[in-house]
Amino acid sequence: MALVRLPAATLRSSLSVASRLSPPVAADTACVRPLRRGSFRPARGSQSSHRRFPRAAGEMSSTVADSAPLPPAAPLKMVLVSAVALIDDRGRILLAQRPEGKAMAGLWEFPGGKVEANESPEAALVRELREELAVSVDPAQLQPITFASHTYEKFHLLMPLYGCTQWEGTVVG
Repeated sequence: MALVRLPAATLRSSLSVASRLSPPVAADTACVRPLRRGSFRPARGSQSSHRRFPRAAGEMSSTVADSAPLPPAAPLKMVLVSAVALIDDRGRILLAQRPEGKAMAGLWEFPGGKVEANESPEAALVRELREELAVSVDPAQLQPITFASHTYEKFHLLMPLYGCTQWEGTVVG
């Protein structure tokens, strides 16, 4: 495990922290900035022809109206993985380096893991942090920051990212 010093404002302000520090999400992933009331904006550099809403009935963007329908895609398994940025009182964020022999070995990631059937992302984080790092977290202390969504060859990953500044115990890993 490594602690990286980043200003907490950077973490809260955009997805840039998650996209720079959290592979399993690939660098070319077109992620979405955190949602604010009434807004949806693709991240900078993403190739999106998204338009918020037509202004009047029948008005459509030419890129949407003129495009051919997409062919049906084979259904991919959806994998829900939750992750957390543990931020200590000095503003450092806990990261783990993926071990050799695993997919994406050597890349850095936030602690977390797969969400089991009938389990909330928050409950999965509480369980994973207890099992992997020997720390106890109150689910009420988990604050949603953003999410990542990425299609791999054999599955689609959906990963909510939470921030947490209070936990009990000393991180062991």
